[in-house]
Amino acid sequence: EAWSLLFNYHVCQPAELTAEEQGAVLDDASTYIRKKDDHEACLSFDLISASIDSYETWRVVNMYTDSELAAKRGYDHDTMTHLTAVHVIYDVSWDHTKVPTDEEGRCGMYLYMLPGEDGKWFVWDSMTAKVPELYEMVVDSLTADNQVVLQLNDSGYITEQDDYWRYRVEHYPE
Repeated sequence: EAWSLLFNYHVCQPAELTAEEQGAVLDDASTYIRKKDDHEACLSFDLISASIDSYETWRVVNMYTDSELAAKRGYDHDTMTHLTAVHVIYDVSWDHTKVPTDEEGRCGMYLYMLPGEDGKWFVWDSMTAKVPELYEMVVDSLTADNQVVLQLNDSGYITEQDDYWRYRVEHYPE
C-alpha cells in the first residue's frame, strides 16, 4: 500500500490555468512565503523570484491525482489536476538564538498550491528546493521589458525566463 502511495503515477495533464489564475497563484504563493518576514526571529527577508514550475507541476499532479492520499484528504480528480507547483527563491536571515533552523541566506522552496472555494490559492504542501545557479549569478542589466540579463561569459549572456531551467544564451556581435 505504501508503494502505491509513493509511485501512483497516472498520465494526466495538469489543468490549463488562465493568465488570471496564474497571476492569482503567484500572488498567493508570494503572500504566503513573505509571512516569514513577520516572524519575530526573522532578521531580514527578500523575495527574489516566484515562478510556476510546469515540470514539477506535471510530476506532482501525476503522482497525486486519483491517489489514495488525495482521496483520504478529500480531494477529487478535478481538484488535484489544478495543483500548481510554484518555485520561490528568497534571501532570509534568522536570529538563531530564537529559532533553530538551517534555513539561511539564498533559499529555494516549492509551494504546492491548490485553489480554495473562496478564489484564493492555499499551500497544500511544500518542499525545500535547490537554488538554481542562475540565481547565484550577478545581474548585468535589464532588458527593455525588465527581464534580468545575467553575465555568462565574454561571448554571451543568459536571460532569465519564467521557468528557471528554460533559458537561452544570446550571443551579441563583437
